[in-house]
Amino acid sequence: MFLVKNKVSFYIIFLLTILSNICHSQDTKNDNYFNPLTDDITNKIPPLEILIDSAIANDPNVKTELLQLAIDRYQISSSKRNWTKSLGVQGMLDWGTWYYDDKDELSNLNRFYLTTSMRTVYEAGVFIKMPINDFYDRRNQINISKKRLEQTMIQKEKRIREIRQIVITEYNILLKNQNLIKVANSFQQYTLVQMRMAENQFLNHEISIAELARLKEIQKTGQVELEKYKGDYINAYMMLQEITGIKFNLINELK
Repeated sequence: MFLVKNKVSFYIIFLLTILSNICHSQDTKNDNYFNPLTDDITNKIPPLEILIDSAIANDPNVKTELLQLAIDRYQISSSKRNWTKSLGVQGMLDWGTWYYDDKDELSNLNRFYLTTSMRTVYEAGVFIKMPINDFYDRRNQINISKKRLEQTMIQKEKRIREIRQIVITEYNILLKNQNLIKVANSFQQYTLVQMRMAENQFLNHEISIAELARLKEIQKTGQVELEKYKGDYINAYMMLQEITGIKFNLINELK
């Protein structure tokens, strides 16, 4: 009869504990409030695909690859126009006083005469060079530039795939840690009720000190695991914010 009474008390205490947590959650819940013990994180943060898109848009490596793609496209245009360096227009304009020391060739006196002249000298023209190497290597240089562009595109896609994998992994880690918190918290609530009953049983000399110590050890182990899962959850939460560049702005409550 006493055993039946203890079981009834156990279930009553356990039920009251659960109801207390539910009421607390309902009283304080709002748009930014989030309790990992009772709420679902997937209903509070953006969907997975939006998180992935945001992570891709905010990733510095992807931005670098996009800039490199633009550079590679410019390089292709430069390679196609490279032949124009063999064409050009040149000109020259000189103006001033010119001094000449002329030798008298008409006589045998070997005399030199200093003469001056005011002149304006100018010239203009078009030049064309035909470098054989540039002529035969032009198509090869264009193809090299195109392959560099393809290589950069592949690197960008590779980085995007890596980001997708990272976000999916962190997202699932966050969900897993929240589920572990819920399980560990339920176990902790159970062991707390069990300890209250065990303490009463010990005072009534129904169990030994060794049994009480064993139950206390189970309760402490569950408490340590719960704290560990809380830490893992917070870390995953912050990591997902950092990777995606989105601040979830949730008021997390861990009891």
